[in-house]
Amino acid sequence: MAATMFSMRSLQVRLISDKCRNMLYSRITGMLKVAAHLEYQVLVLGAFGCGAFGNDAKVVSDLFYKALKEFDYDGMKAKDFFRRIDFAVLDRTPDQYNFKEFSRNFSDFYREEDNEEIQYALKKMKETEVKLDQIRGSMIGGAIGDALGYAVEFSSENEIFGTYGADGITEYKLSGGKALISDDTQMSLFTANGILVGETRIDLLYGTEHYELFKWEAIKTWRDEWFKPAESFPSFGERFSAARKGLGWFMDNSRMHPSTGVVKLWEKEPETVEKLFNEVLFAKTRDVNKLQNQMDTFIEEYELLRQRHFPGNWSYKHDRHSISIFLAMNDPDFNYVFKSSEAHAMAKYTDFGFAIGAGGSFSLENYYRLCDEIVGALKEHPTLLEKHFDKLTDKCYRDESLHLLAFDLIYCCNTYGYYRGLVAPVTGKTIRKTVKNELTPEQAAKAEAEREARIQNLEQELSELEQSISDYVDISLIGVQVTSGKYGTGTVVSQDINRVTVRFPGIERFFILDEKYAARPRFENDDEIVSVFTKYGRVQERIKAIQKEIKLLNA
Repeated sequence: MAATMFSMRSLQVRLISDKCRNMLYSRITGMLKVAAHLEYQVLVLGAFGCGAFGNDAKVVSDLFYKALKEFDYDGMKAKDFFRRIDFAVLDRTPDQYNFKEFSRNFSDFYREEDNEEIQYALKKMKETEVKLDQIRGSMIGGAIGDALGYAVEFSSENEIFGTYGADGITEYKLSGGKALISDDTQMSLFTANGILVGETRIDLLYGTEHYELFKWEAIKTWRDEWFKPAESFPSFGERFSAARKGLGWFMDNSRMHPSTGVVKLWEKEPETVEKLFNEVLFAKTRDVNKLQNQMDTFIEEYELLRQRHFPGNWSYKHDRHSISIFLAMNDPDFNYVFKSSEAHAMAKYTDFGFAIGAGGSFSLENYYRLCDEIVGALKEHPTLLEKHFDKLTDKCYRDESLHLLAFDLIYCCNTYGYYRGLVAPVTGKTIRKTVKNELTPEQAAKAEAEREARIQNLEQELSELEQSISDYVDISLIGVQVTSGKYGTGTVVSQDINRVTVRFPGIERFFILDEKYAARPRFENDDEIVSVFTKYGRVQERIKAIQKEIKLLNA
């Protein structure tokens, strides 16, 4: 981004004057707010007159630093918007004064890339090297032309020919043995670099277009702060403010700031807001229908509160998406994050068979049923899950229930266009309607009787299988030692029937105990243990098949 700059010398003012500093600070802040509103994550910024106009880089750098540290856009900070900022500040001076002054403030402004990011970036560099060859000539050609003209950037035509002859300047004017380039070319190069950053350091999770680990980071931050002892925070507002620090990309954005709205409304009516959370939204229940009533009540009461105090600020509104995030952070082993268009797309392309609905017809129960099916499918792919958990850093919540991963799958399939080229399947309900229209009344009655009989038989088998599950539930492997060719000796630290988490030296890994998964660790009496849990896996597969058939028959 570039902003029109002025020369302090031409204005006959000194950059150190309060008037000038305030004017420049306001311009910098305004530019950053525009970038935040447009949801820019990687910024390439000019030096605000430190090159051509000779403004002091020390003062400008300090003002940029101050503006970023004090940045506030509807309660959100610079780090909530910007992942990386590059300054095009190289100058023609031998000591590179501009670079040194900006480096003093910004060389470590946000964070150092961790080893995982570096390794991923190196891998992506190799993959993009071929693409770079296609544009390198153009970039270098532009830089060469710019370097030739840099020495005469502000010279008139007569001055150029008078100094260099009739052919003009034909050789580089060197500084310290190097040809310098202008800030315009620097910004072009940094912009190209920023595009590459969009494919490397920002986009770690499975090489997607955006950084998605923020979901797991947000939940960990919330739970680390929200569930601290009462004496840790004097008030609800302070606890909420600390817990919401990770919500910048998860719930809030440049247009909607629902979590900021909670803070602002708490400042107006602290007791009302606290009751809405603790006594309405977070009232303990695992009855999905009651939970939906709590969500709707919260949204209605909160909206009345918002209209009372901030009637013109629609960005503070809450909806089922933002409320579902609060619920998922509060009880991630039961709740799922909900986003309407993404959920409906998943239901459509997977022939889910149950209506999620919208508005007054919305069914949280059916949405949770969809998510449960996704979790069940994920558990059948331990290699995928191992890769997923390998991606989670110490800053991430380890979602062993896979509920957050289920939402991530729902979100990414729609956001990244994974449905392109797919044809939504015809539902069982549509098929039955078509067949029914082609049958005589007698044939239709017979088909209906056969359908009901089939459902009855399936329900009987399902009941027997579900009762047999108790045979496996009581088998505890907690504390049992295992060996792995890859990780060494470990101990089972948690178990969900046939799914175990094993702690090896310096690392924990998740496994499904089944004969078809060769990468699992080995027990002392391995054949006996794995045989039992393999049978459990087959029972679960049959249960899911029956449930799906019953669902289609009832659709």
